[in-house]
Amino acid sequence: MRKIWRNAIACGLCVTMLGGCNGGSTQKETVKKQASQKAAVEMVKKVKEKYAANETVDYAEPMYNVEKNHVFTFENLPEKYFEQNEFDCFAVYYDSELTKSVNVTIDEDYENKTVTIKPNLTFSIDDEEGSLINDGTWGSHSKFWLVRNVDITTGEMLEKPVITVFTTKEEMNTPTVKQSVGEDGWYQLTWSEVEGADYYEVYKYWDAGSGGAFSEITTEGTTVSYNEFKTEAEHEQNYVEKYKDTEIDVTKKYTMNAMLQEEDIFFVVAKTDDGKHSGLSNLCKVKDIANQVPYDVSWDFQTEYEGEHATALPAYVDMEMKDGSIGKFLIEYHGANVTLLSDGRIKVDCKIKNLPIEMKTMFFKGMDYDAFMKDAENVTKREDELVTKSVTADSEIDVPYVPDNDYQTPASDETTESTPTQEPGNNVEEPTAEPGQGDGNSVDDPFEQDPAEGQEQDPAQNVDTDDQNTSENNGEGTDDQNTSENNGESADNKD
Repeated sequence: MRKIWRNAIACGLCVTMLGGCNGGSTQKETVKKQASQKAAVEMVKKVKEKYAANETVDYAEPMYNVEKNHVFTFENLPEKYFEQNEFDCFAVYYDSELTKSVNVTIDEDYENKTVTIKPNLTFSIDDEEGSLINDGTWGSHSKFWLVRNVDITTGEMLEKPVITVFTTKEEMNTPTVKQSVGEDGWYQLTWSEVEGADYYEVYKYWDAGSGGAFSEITTEGTTVSYNEFKTEAEHEQNYVEKYKDTEIDVTKKYTMNAMLQEEDIFFVVAKTDDGKHSGLSNLCKVKDIANQVPYDVSWDFQTEYEGEHATALPAYVDMEMKDGSIGKFLIEYHGANVTLLSDGRIKVDCKIKNLPIEMKTMFFKGMDYDAFMKDAENVTKREDELVTKSVTADSEIDVPYVPDNDYQTPASDETTESTPTQEPGNNVEEPTAEPGQGDGNSVDDPFEQDPAEGQEQDPAQNVDTDDQNTSENNGEGTDDQNTSENNGESADNKD
């Protein structure tokens, strides 16, 4: 029988399992083990520092590299303990928020005053589709949270539960994943490269409660955009097929990230051609950055404008985000098509800067056509100035985006698995982008024009092609994650 856990006794276990000793080890292996042991000690230190001020739970030192069929045994339990319900005393979860429980078997032995905890139904990715198995192992999840609600010396229930994070041995290192918004506005996932991996599978939970999941995409790279995901690709295909013979122009995109849902949860698994695979990566929950993922132009965005100056046209378009909030994205007026209508209104067709979503047509009145075209130079100047002003020293984002003034971006409720010092994702306060190379004055008329109603010209050939710097996110949900070298476990900051 394995020794009982008593509060922080797991520290010795984790160091032993990571450090170990092998008389036949080479010098290189010894150095590697020593480095892993040092990393483990440092990890324990960070966990202690992170949760030192936690008033709701106590954290014991984590345990690393336990066997896949590891059984936890508690010995010498007092009589009082056996008066409690065992499932009130112990529970195991595979997320740091303690919302996704693992089906375990808890066996009590009153005669020997012991209790054992072992896996029952666990999640496995060995099949094409994720499924639940009952093979006596902890399955494909590589990190777990063991919650103890009972004092094992007195048998009384604790005011604060004691949580021990433990990881299981894996065939290869586990990728660390972060979710973000790409420079083109698409939701994307990026992960750390795993040595020896031939390819990666991106999975989506179809039922996180029971553990069901399916593969969204297989890739040899370490970054995927949501428009490459199976569900989004099928949606686009069905849309084109449905409307290709109608008046709807299927070449125009009216929504993006269309099939992405707030409740979606993704994870990544590294695999080899000969059947080996890593454990599951940290879980990326769309809800954590849903307020930064663009979906569609707001249904109530104003399209009729009037004024004595062309700058009465808006600088930003209201965009609906995946959580229903409103964000503002910069309007690209360079190369806009302008048409004079028979009723005297001026029709303006332009784009959203760096987003492939179709912009709504706007209509302007209050100026004659020639005066409007002359004054339109001030609109493109304003656009260039907004791009320049929005550049900050600590944030570069290619999609010029700012939350609506009436909407405050909520701070992410960061929970920690193995990077306790991780800070919440950046909440963007201003539209941010790299300034363009041009100043908006390269042509006399910044808008393309056609005074004849209904005869629009193609966009100007000298459209401002601002050279944007690539950025990884639009307010990331997860980043700066460390990986423990010896146990193949991702040290992630999300579930």
